[in-house]
Amino acid sequence: MLKCAMYFLTFLMLIASITIFIFSCIKRQKRKTNIIAGAYFAIIVTNWILLDNGIVDIGWDMLLIAPMSVIAIAFLIAGVIIANGKKMGKEKEVKASVAIISIIVPMLIFLVPFIYEASVLNRCSYLVTYNYQNGIITSDYYYIAIADDKAVSITLDNEFWGRKSTYSQAPYTQENAYHIKVADNGTETVEKLSGEADYSSEIFAVYENVKKKFPTITDMHITYLAEEQSAIFTVRYIDNRAAYKEYFCHGDKLKEIKIPGNIYSIDYFE
Repeated sequence: MLKCAMYFLTFLMLIASITIFIFSCIKRQKRKTNIIAGAYFAIIVTNWILLDNGIVDIGWDMLLIAPMSVIAIAFLIAGVIIANGKKMGKEKEVKASVAIISIIVPMLIFLVPFIYEASVLNRCSYLVTYNYQNGIITSDYYYIAIADDKAVSITLDNEFWGRKSTYSQAPYTQENAYHIKVADNGTETVEKLSGEADYSSEIFAVYENVKKKFPTITDMHITYLAEEQSAIFTVRYIDNRAAYKEYFCHGDKLKEIKIPGNIYSIDYFE
């Protein structure tokens, strides 16, 4: 959400800067043009700095964002110079309401998703990081925050935000990982893959809840989040075809996790 908002803000500022430049060439607009241009300049630079410092994971996208930001700044500066340099004709004032709205809207585009994701990150009990790799170039990170017994997709990077976790786990090593295999005769086998404590009964309870939705389960890989009595699992089932899907489960509540890649780390916050 925040990542998309900041990308959109970059594009919006480019369009707005070009618009200011065009109107400065057509009409003599000085005072409010300076105010709007100054605000946009601050927004562009702030957005650029935050992205460059890793507020969200953008990877190679900075190669596109940086030129767009530079072009936007160039149009802003040119527009202000033209607007202030015109001596002829009556000055055409921008309405105060239009000027205020044109400044507030871009700020809200950033602030609303930022405040929301920061709030989720501040109160979440788990932060699950996914990593998607495609070849040797693409390596993107995605985040699922477990807050209020729900799995929420966020893009605000916790390393940038700075909340300290109680502990961090690498996948398939320290966390409680289990595998359930369903035989052709319907017999279920729970296999513990990692973790010191035994949560086999809790894992089987997760399986029973999931089975209500997917009665043709053939196997499940489950990561149990012990402190919240929740689980993230990959399920394979047969319903005219084989399919793999990943879900978050708390009690009888299931939510599909539509994120590419695999679990990279799990951070717990007390």
